[in-house]
Amino acid sequence: MGAFVYEKQFKRHTLRELIPVESYDDETHLFTTSDGYIGFGFVSKPLPGCDESVTQRLNVLFSFDYPKESFIQVMLMGSQDISQTLDNIRQLRVTKDKALVESMDNRLKMLVEGSNHAMSMHARSFVREFKLVFTIKIPLQQKSQLPASQEISVIRDLRLSVEQTLKSAGFAAHTLDADLYLRVLGQLLHWGPSANWRSATPYYDPAAPINEQVSESDDMMQTGPNGVWLGDKRLRILSPVRLPAQMSLQSMRRMIGDPLTG
Repeated sequence: MGAFVYEKQFKRHTLRELIPVESYDDETHLFTTSDGYIGFGFVSKPLPGCDESVTQRLNVLFSFDYPKESFIQVMLMGSQDISQTLDNIRQLRVTKDKALVESMDNRLKMLVEGSNHAMSMHARSFVREFKLVFTIKIPLQQKSQLPASQEISVIRDLRLSVEQTLKSAGFAAHTLDADLYLRVLGQLLHWGPSANWRSATPYYDPAAPINEQVSESDDMMQTGPNGVWLGDKRLRILSPVRLPAQMSLQSMRRMIGDPLTG
């Protein structure tokens, strides 16, 4: 037991070693990484419904001229961060009636509590904000050097094409900037009550590498022979034994995660 504990201490890694994203440019909306890539991304709410026309528009994403070794990733996540939705509710229900204000405050408080604890003992479901995160990584021609201006121009045009395609399919695509990137990662990795993303205050520091700002001093990620711990949360990974040859669009509702455990 003692040897295992010492081995874990000697083999510790920081998130900086695991996450290559280093910088972000506000003008081009592009990220640079330590492994020789340029990337960009968008965040959107999931579509309330879709048909074959949406599928056809999304297929356009795969028809672009991506360089070899490019990566396209789409992630659907259920987040505890419901602050933006609550702010929208407050703005839509501005009133001076004390009874209505109290009623709204109680309702918002109930939603906040429901994002951390089950709202009912009989139906142990949680309040979640679902979002889609689209990210694309493009390799540089010379991975050990800074990107050339021509490369930046080409990738910038590609980013605009991807954004227009997503919007034509009905997604309200918001640019993934450095602060939003840190918030999305924080919601995945940091579940503690004092996590930075729980505050509306921007915490991205442009003077420091992005991957040095992912860690938080009061949180820790641990790996063991039987799983991964994110603070006091146990990470569970489910893998299907076999995927069907075809899936209908209606089957997407099964991809939102476990509604009973959040």
